Amino acid sequence: MSKILRNAWIALAVHNFDQVMRLSNQVWVMRSGRLVGGRRTSETSGTELVSMITGANEQQVLQEEFVPREEQSS
Repeated sequence: MSKILRNAWIALAVHNFDQVMRLSNQVWVMRSGRLVGGRRTSETSGTELVSMITGANEQQVLQEEFVPREEQSS
């Protein structure tokens, strides 16, 4: 009954990185309408993806020190 799709892609806006890492082979990240980059899920981590999404470096993400640009002026 189930079929395996090959060469198919699905665009999702998600916040659950565990599901992303488990269900995908490759992830492409866009920020502010621009392509930031793509990674094979087997060769990346949730921390790296958050870094790509937010623009913070991985150390800031791990230490939760990053303040998004929109919030810096407040």
